[in-house]
Amino acid sequence: MFNHSMSFSVGEDNQTLRNTIYKFAQKEIAPLADKVDKENTFPNN
Repeated sequence: MFNHSMSFSVGEDNQTLRNTIYKFAQKEIAPLADKVDKENTFPNN
């Protein structure tokens, strides 16, 4: 009776945004998180 399928794929714009955020997090946040973990401190800035 119903032959409609739902598409849960991410659009190209969303995928581009996701990749941009991922690259930013890897470049800017991951090194800081690693330092925080190693030194067991949290930066004041």
